Amino acid sequence: MMAEVETSQEAPPEGQAAEARELLLHKLPVTERIVEAAGVSTAVLEGGEGPPLVLLHGPGESSLWWMRVLPELVTTHSVVVPDLPGHGESKLTDNPLTSDSVLEWLDTVIGRTTAEPPVLVGHLLGGAIAARFAAERGDRIERLVLVDSLGLGRFRPSPLFMFGLVRFMVRSNERSYDSFLGQCMLDQGRLVREMGEDWEPFVTYSFARSRSPDVKAAMRTLMKQLGVRAIPVDTLGSISVPTPWSGVGRTRRSASVSPRMPTGDSGGPYT
Repeated sequence: MMAEVETSQEAPPEGQAAEARELLLHKLPVTERIVEAAGVSTAVLEGGEGPPLVLLHGPGESSLWWMRVLPELVTTHSVVVPDLPGHGESKLTDNPLTSDSVLEWLDTVIGRTTAEPPVLVGHLLGGAIAARFAAERGDRIERLVLVDSLGLGRFRPSPLFMFGLVRFMVRSNERSYDSFLGQCMLDQGRLVREMGEDWEPFVTYSFARSRSPDVKAAMRTLMKQLGVRAIPVDTLGSISVPTPWSGVGRTRRSASVSPRMPTGDSGGPYT
């Protein structure tokens, strides 16, 4: 494994990162609370009324990666967006991370934030977790939606993606992070323009958390146990709930900070 080499450029101070997060949350129609679940002090964003919708983000990310779709989703759904264990503001308080403990974590979060089985949406690593959850505990959800999900086949990222990732690991600074984001987003330039003044605090917070030892450790564990490993075909075949998907199989880039908006009934939350 390649060693991580730090440069003289430090991550944003914790106060600056926290300020950036608060700035972004202040603009969103959600509230934040902590839910204790399976040894994880879980930061959860909640907003809206209607059928419950739970959104799971990707590796090294946070609930803020859903920020651009939240204003519309809360007009029709009761939306729940947790930070994955060890990510964002979710802290591990007890027990090591395992596949079983993550599924128990998600079960508890759903039980404490929704009054009925929700639509469960997973992006990248969140998709791998959601798919396994649907296979083992399908009675706990109404529908499964996968967006560029990991775990559905062999993990084969493109050379450009791997180059960006390794470069960020070796030279962990804002420039290499921004370059790596370009390999994670469908159209980074367009996204920067559309986010406007929100882009800078978004990157400030995301960059700071990506360099946190706790986040790195949690991401490595979750990717090793749930993201990189392909879910057995018979396990996928046991999923009984309706499962629309978007972009499954793309190996170079994820959809963007905001996967496509919900349209119509046949495609579920995302088409």
